[in-house]
Amino acid sequence: MTAKARFLTILVVVKVINVFEGHVTHGAEGHGWNWIGNNADSRIQWLSICSGLRWLGPFPRLARYSTAWRAVSEAKKADLIVTHGERMAVWVGLVKRFLRVNTPHLAWSFTAPQLETLSPLKLKLFKAGLRDVDRFIMFSQLEAKQYPRLFNHSAGRYQMVPWCSEKPVFDETAPCIVEGDYIAAMGGEGRDYKTLFDAIKDLPDLKLVVVTSPERVKGLDVPANVTVFTTIPYVDAMNIAFHSELMVTPLISDKVAAGHGTLIAQFLLEKASIVTEAETMDGYCENGINSLTVPVGDSFAMREAILKLRHQPELREKLTQNALKFARTKCSESSTVDYFHGYLREKGLLPTEPADAADGI
Repeated sequence: MTAKARFLTILVVVKVINVFEGHVTHGAEGHGWNWIGNNADSRIQWLSICSGLRWLGPFPRLARYSTAWRAVSEAKKADLIVTHGERMAVWVGLVKRFLRVNTPHLAWSFTAPQLETLSPLKLKLFKAGLRDVDRFIMFSQLEAKQYPRLFNHSAGRYQMVPWCSEKPVFDETAPCIVEGDYIAAMGGEGRDYKTLFDAIKDLPDLKLVVVTSPERVKGLDVPANVTVFTTIPYVDAMNIAFHSELMVTPLISDKVAAGHGTLIAQFLLEKASIVTEAETMDGYCENGINSLTVPVGDSFAMREAILKLRHQPELREKLTQNALKFARTKCSESSTVDYFHGYLREKGLLPTEPADAADGI
């Protein structure tokens, strides 16, 4: 490469609009969340737009619509718009069509467990909003196969990328919120807490702590040995996970696309994990290797798995170490950064030569 070409490479600036809802970052405090911005190529200029506007807190739909409008307005001057979650992808897509903005759209974390239950009208709305999305990224192979058929899209527009994250950040020296020994479960989407409650209700000496949203336990009989926390700060949830003996991820179906983020967090926190068998967990969970898996809705199998892990410390340690290795090698943020850089180069938005290499002229 000539000196002039290298100089021009350094000057390249890729403008990316990063659009997300407040809950993506565990609360509306995530206004400055740049996704992978801190570790991505320095020639990428980020503008993050969050729906977590305080005055719109009571009106989440209005917050979503206004965020989509602002993001698309900014996208007129950008090279790429990245959305997180299916609802934001739909509304950004609709506003793009209305304003006739042609900026490429990458729909990251397009994970929608309830898509098959959409009414005909809502499905039509989804199809309209997603028509011009350049690429969809989801966290399971099952979704990558299902969604193209549902939306009548070419399969090549959908790709599976493992859920990637770094170890949760919180004060590990803070006092334990929950006293005594306990196992834990957390998360809302696609969870089956009824089966988990049935599994431990006859084990009075076993304490279970659940962190979820109120609607996930609404109408359930909560056993005496279960403590439920709802709508608590992220750092408190991580404190509960960190101090637990082991963790359980109970899923409502073997096809539900949920639980990946919670699972990887558990792995990184070095917690032996029990997970419901699900096609969406293929590639993440290996029974007896990095986790224990149990059939959907089988409270007896779940109870046996819990007791097995509690009474076999060698197995617990084996699962913990294998899970930690998997999360660090397959699900690190650097994997997401590498994929994103590759996507930008594929679209001709980023030179093939890294910024640090070009800096050496």
